[in-house]
Amino acid sequence: MRTSNIIVQEEQKQNFFVSLYNQLKSLIKCECFKSLITLSYNQKPIQIPKQSLQHMGRKTLVIDLDETLVHSSFNYISDPDFILKIKVMNANYTIYVRIRPGVEEFLMKMAEFYEIFIFTASICEYANPVIDRIDSKEVCALRLFRPNCSILNGVFVKDLQKLQRSINNIIIIDNTHTSFSLQPKNAIHIKNYFDDPSDTELLDLIPFLQLISTFDDVRPVGEYWKQYVRSEKIKYTRNGEQYIYDRNRNESYEEMDAINQSINQIKDNQTLLGKQQLKLQTNFAIDYDEVNNLTENDEDIQFRNEQGINSPNLNKSHFNEIDQNDQNL
Repeated sequence: MRTSNIIVQEEQKQNFFVSLYNQLKSLIKCECFKSLITLSYNQKPIQIPKQSLQHMGRKTLVIDLDETLVHSSFNYISDPDFILKIKVMNANYTIYVRIRPGVEEFLMKMAEFYEIFIFTASICEYANPVIDRIDSKEVCALRLFRPNCSILNGVFVKDLQKLQRSINNIIIIDNTHTSFSLQPKNAIHIKNYFDDPSDTELLDLIPFLQLISTFDDVRPVGEYWKQYVRSEKIKYTRNGEQYIYDRNRNESYEEMDAINQSINQIKDNQTLLGKQQLKLQTNFAIDYDEVNNLTENDEDIQFRNEQGINSPNLNKSHFNEIDQNDQNL
């Protein structure tokens, strides 16, 4: 075997072991980080404050962080929006973060209509600096972390009952079904975000969330969202009154108005049909007064009518009589 081939093989072995070492190192790091997160669950849950005067009367929009607003990776990626370096229990971590398209616009717009909570199952040492970057205007009213989660069948879930808000006024947006398994009617499931620059999930939600912020009860928000996407009419209650939203017309109207409009339309159709029938009958009716008041100029017409000359069923014997008279002459 040539010396050059031996050198190449040795280099390949070294590269393989270096790559394997880096992968194991990354995996161990992730597992250590997960264990730290699990340990941090024993922290004392924070108290949920009462709704501020600024948000008084508004509904609460609860938004997940990872794969909903951002995607984070312990492995190197070439085009992160920012790189986060954190230290947890004397261990250093480098995290590469991509921001979902439309996050800033989404948060700013939703802050006009909702009290916003960001609720993540991660620890605050990681989540806080990420939220600081994506919420530079500080429109988020409250940040919730793993200590605020509940455990159900070994899985962390986000119990909306703990938020001390009326459950009919809470919406949660999350990419994981288990996160909202306790209150599925309050949830909008959003697809995972990893790196798609053309993603419009958040921007697509803006007009719908603006609409539903006026509902007396947001539930079942997931079904309302599906109806909205399919451009179906949405029935809801606002200030105790029944309304229907028509996306094709981009407007809401009272349900009784819609019923009355349907009734009036039926009545109008019946009236129009009656007029058409009356007109049809009038066109085929005989005006006997007009027949009785024939002028002298119309006497010849009357005579032909009496003799059946103008009739399409003219009696053939009539012509036979005329022909016989002509021959006699």
